[in-house]
Amino acid sequence: MLVQRVGEVRRQTKRFLSLELLGIQSQAPFYINEQLTKCNYYIFKEAIKMKKHKVLSAVFTRRALVYDRQKVNDDFVCLKSMEDLLALDLDSAAATETAVLSAGVSQVGHSNFR
Repeated sequence: MLVQRVGEVRRQTKRFLSLELLGIQSQAPFYINEQLTKCNYYIFKEAIKMKKHKVLSAVFTRRALVYDRQKVNDDFVCLKSMEDLLALDLDSAAATETAVLSAGVSQVGHSNFR
């Protein structure tokens, strides 16, 4: 299978994919998109939003599954449902609230924590 072979070459050479691998005289890079299910596409889309808001540090797909990492040194976790993603968001909000309260900051009159 072409995609599998391209993946092997990419891992062995540690360089970006280019059209030269296909025998075309060009240094232009090319990318291979995965076919995600509707559910996994939605999970991936929401995880990317969370990454932009600094809730997650990394998000990627591999073999049609969505993976994330909350902190730089954490292990990657497979997100199998929206509940997994929402649990990460709730854990992050709880940790933020705990940090604010332990710092002695009052949340009276603020609606940041719900």
